[in-house]
Amino acid sequence: MRLDNMCQMTEDFPKLARARRSAQVRKSILTLILLVSSAFVVFTTSVTATASTTRLVGHSAGASNAKKPIAYVNETIGTEGGGNTSPDATAPFGMIEWGPGNYSASQVTGGLSLTNLPGTGCPGLGDIPILPVSGALPLDLNAAVEPISKSSYQPGTWTGQIGAPRVTTTLAVTTRTGIANFLFPARRPSQILLKVGSSLGGNSGATTRIVGSDEVVGSTTGVSFCGQVDPYTLYFVARFESPFSSYGSWTPSGVTPGSNNTSGAESGVWLNFGSDRVAKKVTMKIGISYVSVQNAARNLKAEDPGWSTNVVASRTQREWNADLGTIQVSGGTTSQLTLFYTALYHSLLAPETYSDVNGQYLGFGCSTIGQSCGVETSPLGHVQYSEFSGWDIQVSEIPL
Repeated sequence: MRLDNMCQMTEDFPKLARARRSAQVRKSILTLILLVSSAFVVFTTSVTATASTTRLVGHSAGASNAKKPIAYVNETIGTEGGGNTSPDATAPFGMIEWGPGNYSASQVTGGLSLTNLPGTGCPGLGDIPILPVSGALPLDLNAAVEPISKSSYQPGTWTGQIGAPRVTTTLAVTTRTGIANFLFPARRPSQILLKVGSSLGGNSGATTRIVGSDEVVGSTTGVSFCGQVDPYTLYFVARFESPFSSYGSWTPSGVTPGSNNTSGAESGVWLNFGSDRVAKKVTMKIGISYVSVQNAARNLKAEDPGWSTNVVASRTQREWNADLGTIQVSGGTTSQLTLFYTALYHSLLAPETYSDVNGQYLGFGCSTIGQSCGVETSPLGHVQYSEFSGWDIQVSEIPL
């Protein structure tokens, strides 16, 4: 089993993706959410539930609010004071949650990690931080950090400026993949660090291999969550729209320019895209899997065959609007709507997708912690989920 003794999602649990959600299961989920949210929605006087849409009608009853639901989501709620949520880019129940993984008014980051665990009180996941660097490489590549400024976010996207000079960064995601635009300042080296062996909870190993001049593949094995030894391995395939001109790798033993592979905890690679007289845009996309590099490539091909952050962002935001819009609210104040839809948004972050587009996932239930149970396959039309928690429930249905 994976993190925090989290329970297995059985193969009978319905896929919550909108396209394959059965009407009866959807109605049951909405009914549960309505029951636990009725105490909060103080402006509600009547409820109409259907298999497709549930509407809360308030004292100022009439047409539902003209804004789309994501316009009311405030991702900074819960990020401070022990809330431990993060305004990362993610899809509903997404495998990938890409972003800085923490939030504060004076934020610095060691990289935009591909996985984050919302709502916990101690480190977990934070796998494969990716850090753009404008200028010379830091002396300690593994420990390198950069400031973040002017960050903004909507469900499915994250935008911010990283470093000094600033690299304008835009992230967008699907369920299992992400795409990024890095806009580097003119006349400055445009470099990207992939800290493959630097997960937030520590690593027992990592492997990275540079393929040609536009691809990096590998894996990282995280070792703990809240001090518990609970290993898991995440695989990835990263591709770039334009080639890098030079590269190198590092381990705790040192830095090796020109090396196209590395392994071990606290290891990684850097990629140099050169510099231009004008601002230089580097576009990167990445697929992940808990099964294999090959499945990470399959996920990437299936979910994001193109090179447009706008296309990916628009598609994922439509998914968020559809899922958040299953409960339509009329009446109340803007503040109440923001609290409601933000709590509903947080409830749809977990559990997280665990199986790949071909249905494969690593089995559960081994007697030895961290021991692989072999690859299993979900029935057609179903998705395997993970990241269940019995006590980190501040980002579940409870706040509703």
